[in-house]
Amino acid sequence: MILLVATQTRINTTNYYLASSNWRRFFSGAFAVRLPRVAWVGVVAAGVYLLMLTDVFSYLQRALLFQGVFLVGWVGVVITHFTLSRADRKAGPEFRATRVGALTPGLGAWLLSATVGIVLVAEPEVFPVLSPLAPLLTLATSMVSYALVFTLLPWARKEAGVPDLRDEVDDVWAARVRCDSCHRSYVAVEMDFVEDGRKACCLPCADRQAKPTRSAAP
Repeated sequence: MILLVATQTRINTTNYYLASSNWRRFFSGAFAVRLPRVAWVGVVAAGVYLLMLTDVFSYLQRALLFQGVFLVGWVGVVITHFTLSRADRKAGPEFRATRVGALTPGLGAWLLSATVGIVLVAEPEVFPVLSPLAPLLTLATSMVSYALVFTLLPWARKEAGVPDLRDEVDDVWAARVRCDSCHRSYVAVEMDFVEDGRKACCLPCADRQAKPTRSAAP
């Protein structure tokens, strides 16, 4: 029981952190809806609870197939990006609002590959030969499409020579930096300089004021 509680708490804490962060970024960038992290955690928890009230097992297998297609497409984009981007292989994927646009090349490649995979999975009668190969074809589509976008579009690559706050600390995961806007301290990996100077800016403040134009990560 202790093992189950410890492992599930750790896993679901990570899931809720990522889900709340992603929803906050999406709604703040797409619809200018800005809510605190606690509110988005509540939204995610409510969504999970409503899903648990439905007849999950009736569509679980089909949903897992679709989820697998999305996951494979995402993995293909990430693998291709790290293969082509030496900077991100060293520092990790870029996610700061000051350096990532609302729409990135990886999103297009991911949606294209997921569409291919879902069509193959949903229509086994139409594609009897290709349907069993849906994950493999999804992976190939995502890798090839993202490689083409990354190679042909210069704006898809991180701009060199732009000052980065991460470069000024020894350990981006251990060092904490004070935000010059809200005056709170955050781990350095989440911090960056704002466009109009050398002031440190955290993720929530960057979502409110930054206009990302400098790069596009997957």
